[in-house]
Amino acid sequence: MPVKGVAVSGPRFTSRKPLNTRSLVVGTTNLLKDAVSSRVIHELPKLPGGLPKFTVKTTIEVTLEGGGKKRFEKAVTIDLREK
Repeated sequence: MPVKGVAVSGPRFTSRKPLNTRSLVVGTTNLLKDAVSSRVIHELPKLPGGLPKFTVKTTIEVTLEGGGKKRFEKAVTIDLREK
């Protein structure tokens, strides 16, 4: 029950899935049928030397049957300077 005189916002969490998305259970979902193992590689700059603008990069390296490897990379640049 809301307290009189206190602003109440709507729900912050919902069980409704966003439109046009597919939920993946990472531990049990295999996107590459011939995947044997995987590892996560994070590349971070030395801080505070990299400030105020730096890039964080993450690579997922998947080992495939037969010894081949496939890499998926994502990099994000963060700029802490005031705009």
